[in-house]
Amino acid sequence: MNPFTDTFPQDREDKMLLQETESLVEESGIPPSTTTSIRTENGEKKKQFRLLKVILIVPTLTFLSILVLRLFNQSIQNISVSSSSSSSSRNNISITTTMTQQVETPSEACTEPTNKQIQIQNYKHGRSLIMNVHITHHAGTTMCNAMKQAGKSPAFACMRGSNDEEFNSTKKFNIDHTNSWSYQDTAINVEAIRPYFHYISMEYRGWGNLHRLNWEYDHIVSTIVMKHPIDRFLSGGKCGEFHALSLGDPSNSTQDSYWKYANSRCADNYALRVVTNTSSCVNGANTSLACLEGAKDLLRRSTYIIDAECFDDSLKALIDELELNVTTIRDKGKHTNKYNEEHRRQRIGNATLYKFLQDRFRRDIELYEWSKAQSIVKC
Repeated sequence: MNPFTDTFPQDREDKMLLQETESLVEESGIPPSTTTSIRTENGEKKKQFRLLKVILIVPTLTFLSILVLRLFNQSIQNISVSSSSSSSSRNNISITTTMTQQVETPSEACTEPTNKQIQIQNYKHGRSLIMNVHITHHAGTTMCNAMKQAGKSPAFACMRGSNDEEFNSTKKFNIDHTNSWSYQDTAINVEAIRPYFHYISMEYRGWGNLHRLNWEYDHIVSTIVMKHPIDRFLSGGKCGEFHALSLGDPSNSTQDSYWKYANSRCADNYALRVVTNTSSCVNGANTSLACLEGAKDLLRRSTYIIDAECFDDSLKALIDELELNVTTIRDKGKHTNKYNEEHRRQRIGNATLYKFLQDRFRRDIELYEWSKAQSIVKC
């Protein structure tokens, strides 16, 4: 098509229509003015027809455009949702991994046994020795009698002597009751004694330093019974020069003896003196806080602390935990002592003496009260 000479189809149609109209006008004898009018009318009709087409075409195109846009937006949303789901999935995996790590970390920590758990497990497998720190009048004999039911122990109060000839011939059981084993000798002594005894007791009357012994050794299970200092003060068989005296509970006839005993060096914070890191720190009511903390340090190293106030229940708990074959806690007919503030006051029977004992033994009393919270059974 030549754009300068050729006409578009629509123009050709219009031209032919115009020629046909003029021919009809000539044949009908209509005046030219009328012909012009017809032409005008035909032009208007063409404009209206074209306008009609625009009116019909524009909404259609608009509708199609909207439809296309909606389809396009929908596809974009699907892609976004898919991407979001993928991201969420990755986040979920990340969260799950994090949660797993958070859950596994405590679990792993729990599976790592403590030193005391290792000591207990070794005992159950016959590889640990139970060692009791026997503070005078702290139920040491009762402990010994119960432990003898579960296995061999030294003859006298589980501390020394044996009916085992082989053991006596080796002379391996040589405990110094003034000083404890050294750190280096702990393993050597335990390995020498364990094949013969499962339980031994040590009574340190000389107030030696117990801290140097390796209480954390994997093949030791250590026990200690803690008792209120005034209850120990009233126990039969006093310490030092008063040991042989049969004083009974304080009375008018024994007041002078009890006052002397209350002021004696051996009665001064007795248990605290045994377990602190240096016995020279004990000084009655003026005993230092550092002296008390030194005693606590040793008790923290013990596998088991037993409270004399609920001794039977505590010993039963120990027997159960170590899986011991013990049927009788104490000898038949032996009474259980009453341990409480009111009972102590009644036994002393003298408010002035009782107040003096409270003041002089105050650090020892603080140690006992602290130990109650660490006991295998909380009374």
